[in-house]
Amino acid sequence: MEWRIHFIIEIKRFIQFGKDKKEKAKFGVFANRTHEIIEFEECKIQTKISQEIAKLVLEFINKNNISVYDEKNNKGIFRHIIIKYGFKTDEIMCVFVLAEDRFKNEEKLVSLILDKFKNVKTIVKNINKKNTNVILGDKNIILYGDGYIEDKLRRIQI
Repeated sequence: MEWRIHFIIEIKRFIQFGKDKKEKAKFGVFANRTHEIIEFEECKIQTKISQEIAKLVLEFINKNNISVYDEKNNKGIFRHIIIKYGFKTDEIMCVFVLAEDRFKNEEKLVSLILDKFKNVKTIVKNINKKNTNVILGDKNIILYGDGYIEDKLRRIQI
């Protein structure tokens, strides 16, 4: 008997967006016990494809002048991107964590990701409007796909 369970395994960390000294969007991870963003070219806890997707999103944000969230003044749109990867199924889920319900050229970004990364199975917006260090908000909006990916752990399909 095979069990089918639909849920997300928390394998990868989120990628934080912020601004550099020239006010241009950047991404990275928080320095230990701070909210200072450490940029990276290569990250050992992220898959290569996750890093490629994050770079594409960052380029899109900068090219389209989409604001990134600033915790100090509670302004901006893009907070984080979370990329889940199914190691056995090769399926990818992208979650944009936003401080607003929509962003400029949203459909274009979805199309761009789907054109370049054929194994992206779902793209979701998570809305977090609170001035908090909690990553995810309570509201999810599916932009593409079913809102979940599947993978296998040993003989169990999840």
